[in-house]
Amino acid sequence: QHESTSTAAAALHNLNLVKKDGVSGHLICNFDQDLLRIFRECETWQYFINLNAYQVPFTARAMSENSPNLCLLRENVMLVVQDFNKIIDALSSSERRLFSEYMKRVEKRLG
Repeated sequence: QHESTSTAAAALHNLNLVKKDGVSGHLICNFDQDLLRIFRECETWQYFINLNAYQVPFTARAMSENSPNLCLLRENVMLVVQDFNKIIDALSSSERRLFSEYMKRVEKRLG
């Protein structure tokens, strides 16, 4: 359990928005799925299960304190990804060439 919470804690520092592998130019949200699972488990244990019998580990509880903000961040990133990918899909090849400089700037900003 300790290893999974420390791995999830490290996931907090990962980028949320990355370029998808391939030539499509699409973006993906790489928000850690283990972190989401920890948030859901902590919420379940804290609100639906008797905490007198079971204790949520401190590390998991500390990470889940920011879960509303982090989940909102994830949702906003997902909206950006969805809109960006729709725009990319709507561009013709000539339009892609026209906007290639802007696309390079976006890729550069993503790291």
